[in-house]
Amino acid sequence: MKIDFSQQLKDFRTGKMMFVDGTEQKLTLGFCCSESLLMPNQDVDPGLKIADVQLAEKCLNGGEVDLPPEQVARLKQKVAAAYPSPLVSGQCGALLNG
Repeated sequence: MKIDFSQQLKDFRTGKMMFVDGTEQKLTLGFCCSESLLMPNQDVDPGLKIADVQLAEKCLNGGEVDLPPEQVARLKQKVAAAYPSPLVSGQCGALLNG
């Protein structure tokens, strides 16, 4: 599945682009996915941690990336856990659905 990680999130209430807190960096799907993969977690499988770092790099580089369904599912799970606000996790989930 092709995902464009450079897509920007916006506040649907105002229609304005969202930014990373306290910065001028635009909040993109790639940023949210990358950050969620790099947050401390309870995974003890070192292979899974390595895979998360590699996937985080792909996400953060932005642009269109072709991912298998299991990686897309992993991203949805991690983003939902990392961003409890539906304003962020909901948009990311929708964008990951294609």
